[in-house]
Amino acid sequence: MAREAWLNHFAPDVEFDAIIAAAHTALHHGPPSEEIFRRQQVRIIARAIQRGKVRTFARNAALKTLKFLHLKSPYQMNR
Repeated sequence: MAREAWLNHFAPDVEFDAIIAAAHTALHHGPPSEEIFRRQQVRIIARAIQRGKVRTFARNAALKTLKFLHLKSPYQMNR
């Protein structure tokens, strides 16, 4: 089954054909219309803001935990 999967999806000729098909699609597929982009833009910005908040929360939680455990932060340099 593994050999069959490799032949069907990862063999050099199959992989080459997939790369060519992806390149062809990328070259002949234009950007979305402005209306579609504007509808998606709000979600894209909201996700970016959410990721930033989650990252900040995780970083602060990790730093406070290190401080509570009296361990040096990997962010501290030359201390």
